[in-house]
Amino acid sequence: MVIGMKYGSSDPADLEAKGLSREKTLQLMEMFEKTHGSTLCNTLVGFDRSNLSGVGLIAKLPHFHSICPKFLETAIAYLERIGTLIRPPPGDCTQKELWGSI
Repeated sequence: MVIGMKYGSSDPADLEAKGLSREKTLQLMEMFEKTHGSTLCNTLVGFDRSNLSGVGLIAKLPHFHSICPKFLETAIAYLERIGTLIRPPPGDCTQKELWGSI
């Protein structure tokens, strides 16, 4: 979504923007897969999430909390590298100020 906001267009006829957005997304997916072996959530977490609900899913939260941050770090690092995402210094702005323009 972040790539689409930066490189995409609301004009369906803008094929150049659509192509650039697709190119950046494919680069992210390729880099992510090279780093983590997959882009599929079930593969990344090691089980089929659709078979879980309620208590079973809640029991897996520690598992998600232990492995998912590294996946986010990979995506954020890519977005920073291509200049799509710039982290403000800690305490420099509120979350609303940071995301308010998106």
